[in-house]
Amino acid sequence: GVEASRTLKTMIYEATFEDRVEPIAVLIRGDKEVNEIKLLNHLNCLKLALAAPETVKQAAGTEAGYVGPTMLSEGLRVVADESVRSLQNFVAGCGEKGKHAVGVNHSRDFPTPEFVDIRQAMAGEIGPTGKPLESYKGIEVGHIFKLGDKYSKAANVGVTDSDGKFRHFQMGCYGIGTSRIAAAIIEQSHDDKGIIWPLAVAPYPLHLVPMKYQDDAVRKIVDEVCDALDARGIDYLLDDRQASGGVKFGDADAIGIPYRITFGRDLAEGYVELKERRSGETQKLALDGLVEHLAGLINR
Repeated sequence: GVEASRTLKTMIYEATFEDRVEPIAVLIRGDKEVNEIKLLNHLNCLKLALAAPETVKQAAGTEAGYVGPTMLSEGLRVVADESVRSLQNFVAGCGEKGKHAVGVNHSRDFPTPEFVDIRQAMAGEIGPTGKPLESYKGIEVGHIFKLGDKYSKAANVGVTDSDGKFRHFQMGCYGIGTSRIAAAIIEQSHDDKGIIWPLAVAPYPLHLVPMKYQDDAVRKIVDEVCDALDARGIDYLLDDRQASGGVKFGDADAIGIPYRITFGRDLAEGYVELKERRSGETQKLALDGLVEHLAGLINR
C-alpha cells in the first residue's frame, strides 16, 4: 500500500575502469529509473553493467531484488540520485523475500551517499524551459563517443605539450548512419501505398513507366527520352518489365520515386502522364519539351 515514490531501489552495478572492475551501489527513488549514461559519465568509467549474482551477493549479502541500503558491505561506493536526497522514512529492501525495512533514513541508518543527477527524464516532468517534457519515439542517425585516452595509451601515441611533457591525446568517435537516415526518412515520409521519397534524397528523381516497352515504336520514344535525360545528367529508373500496368503502378508507389512518367494510351498522340508521388496529382505533358519540363521540376 505504499506509493512507489516513498520507496527506494538499491542496485549493484559493475563499473569497468582502466585498471580494475569495481562494484557500485546505486540508490534511486522507486518511481524513477537510472540513466546509465549519466551514471557512467559521473563515474568516469569505461563500461557499466548490472552486477552478476555473485557480485551482488558479495556486496550486499543477498540476491538482486532484495538489496537495501542498510546492508551494503563496508567500503562499497554508494551513489544516490538527487531524488533520494529529500526522501525520509522510506521503504527499502532488507535482504529477505516478502519483507522490507520501513522508516529508513540516509545519514542515520546508513552513511550519506554521493548525491548526483543520474535518473532518466520522464514525460510530464517540468523541463529546463519551464514546460512539461514530452516523450517521442526516435531513431539514432548519428552519435558521438568520448573515448578518452584508452586507444592513444594502447598505441602509445600523443603530443608534447607547452611544458615539453608527453601526453596521450584525448579521442572521440563521430559517426552518421546513412542507412539509419534512410530508415528515418521513410518512417516520416510514407503512406499506405509505400515510400514517399523527398526529392533531395530520392534514389532517383524520375520513374519512367512505359506500358508496352517491348513494342518497337514505344521503345524508340522511351529510349529517346532516356538519351535526352542522360545528356542532361538526370538520373531515372526505367521499368522495362513485361508486366501489367497495375503491377507497375503498384510497385512505383511502393518504391516512392518523386515523379512517375507513364508512357501509355496517349503516347500515339504525343503525350505522357506525369504523376507526383506525394500529392498524387497527375497532368498530361507533350513529348515535345518533356525533358526540359522534367529538368525544371528537379531544378537541373
